[in-house]
Parts: sequence; C-alpha cells; structure tokens
Amino acid sequence: MTRILVDLDNTLYDLCTPWLYRYNLDYPHHKITYKDILGWDTSQYVAPECGKKIFDYFKYEDVWINGDILDPISIDVTKSWISFGYDVAICTTLSNSISASWKLRWVDHYFPHIKERIVVTGHTKHWIQADFLIDDGPHNHKYFGGISILYDMPWNKDSINLPRAANWSEVNRMVIRGVEQLENGMKYKDIQDKLMYETRELDNIARAMEGIRWTK
Repeated sequence: MTRILVDLDNTLYDLCTPWLYRYNLDYPHHKITYKDILGWDTSQYVAPECGKKIFDYFKYEDVWINGDILDPISIDVTKSWISFGYDVAICTTLSNSISASWKLRWVDHYFPHIKERIVVTGHTKHWIQADFLIDDGPHNHKYFGGISILYDMPWNKDSINLPRAANWSEVNRMVIRGVEQLENGMKYKDIQDKLMYETRELDNIARAMEGIRWTK
C-alpha cells in the first residue's frame, strides 16, 4: 500500500503569515515577508537586534492556529489519495513542548480526514518508512529513503536535486505519476530522478511560452 508523509508547516499550513505578523509589529523599521527569507535560518533575514529571538514567537498560540491553508486544493487532493486507498499521514516537527496541541487543533479543523498524525522532535522524519515525503525543508529529504517532493519556497531555492512542486496540483501530479511507476517496478531513486527531469522540462516549456507571449 502506498504511504505518503505530508509536512504541515509551510506545506499545508501558512506558518509565515501569523509568525511574521507578530515580528513586523515589533520591528516596523525592518519589516519582511516570506519572500525575503532566502535560507532555512530565518534569523539571518530579520532585524539584527531581533536575531534568534524570531523563534521566540513560536511560544504564542496564534502563530500556530491563525494561519490559512497554503493551497486549498490540498484538502481535495489528500481526500482523493485516501479514497484511492493510500495511507496518508501528517508529519510535523515540534518547535517547543506546547505547540503540538495547537498544531493538531488546526489539523482537526481543516484536515479531519487525515487520521494519522506523526509528531517528531529534531530532524528525524527520515526515520519513518514511507513511499513519499512532501516537505519544504531540504534537510528532511536528505536521508529520506523514499521519493522526495520538495514544496517550493524561497528558502529552498538552492536545493536543485529534488523534484519541486510549486502548488498542490503539481504535488498531486507527481504522486500519481510516482505511484504508477512504483506499480511498474521502478525504484525510488529512478522515479525521483524522472520526476525531477519532467519538472524541469515543464518549467522550460513554461518559460518558453512566456517568452513567446511577450514577443507578440
């Protein structure tokens, strides 16, 4: 049976909006949006006097429950996977000991159909055996033994050796394509490489079409 792990923060849940809202209130002279965060260590992109204190906002409940769904189609996509008989689990990392209940409350509201929730500490998602991992964190894919799909964000642009999905329509396309290839006996690494190649080809076509549009 196909098993799919889905990250929560900044893959399903829009963490940055409530998080940076609090930060921008406290540092109005150095406001940022998620597009300004170009690396995994957010403290490098905030006001110098803030620095590592940016992570202190994680102790507030509203940061974990006031965000929206990043892409509403993710609800229908994950429902369809379950209807196909796939095992689907949300896998999230704790930032502190009190955030778990807040995270899961948000999941209960928007994704009650996903019954399996896995909470981990540290960078240990690769310990879980699954066929697919959908996650915006490159470090979570580094040692994962299945098929990685990187959810596209500004802070992971340097990761060029993974299939990259800009939205949940692309995630769904990759998963369905990957499942077909698994059923045909292909290995994880071969499928991941093929998905990456196909994604790059689609990107090249899109850029070419955009160039044609602007020359008309």
